Amino acid sequence: MELAHKVHIELAPVLLMYKNVVRSRYNCWKQMTIPYLRHVSDEIEDALDIVCESRYLTLTQVWIAYENESHSSLVDTQKKRTFALKLVGYCLGSDDEDLLFSIKDYSNTCDTFPLEMGEGLAGKTLETYEAHFCKDINELSDNGLLSSLPANNKCSCITICLRSIHSGDNVDYEFEFLWPQKRDYLILLESLLLTLNKCLPSFNFASGAYLPWP
Repeated sequence: MELAHKVHIELAPVLLMYKNVVRSRYNCWKQMTIPYLRHVSDEIEDALDIVCESRYLTLTQVWIAYENESHSSLVDTQKKRTFALKLVGYCLGSDDEDLLFSIKDYSNTCDTFPLEMGEGLAGKTLETYEAHFCKDINELSDNGLLSSLPANNKCSCITICLRSIHSGDNVDYEFEFLWPQKRDYLILLESLLLTLNKCLPSFNFASGAYLPWP
């Protein structure tokens, strides 16, 4: 009983932090003062629909950085931590019911829980602006929420960081794409970037590079 009580006390601050961040998932958009966020979100959603359907991508998600302020009553201080929250996503239907169920479950998990900056491919890309690619996500040592996917789901993943001219240089959008590992990723990546450029003409890489033109 004493050990269980001790563990409960030690986990309490962590659980409280995540409770606050998860709660903010539902009202953070009201607190944010990002110009044209709703317009950009709608633009991204339309693009994800086209990209997933035309390139047969299993799942596409977009994450955005959010700064959460937590209060500690023990030391009476406030501190800010930056998390990645899922903004929008699109899941493609599949004849493989097991795959579809696990992908939707992962998507729902991402709807609920945030990523810490630097956590998993998505968190790393938001933190560094660099694209990250993994042919087999099961080989990642730090895969963040991707670890919730069953090991038998052989998926590849790429994450890229883009900015929109509408919301300015201080807002980064991390795009996460998943697809079956058996596909030729070189051909897919080229066609994916070309389609993104066509669907999101107001977006470029956060690093300053331009999306390739078709």
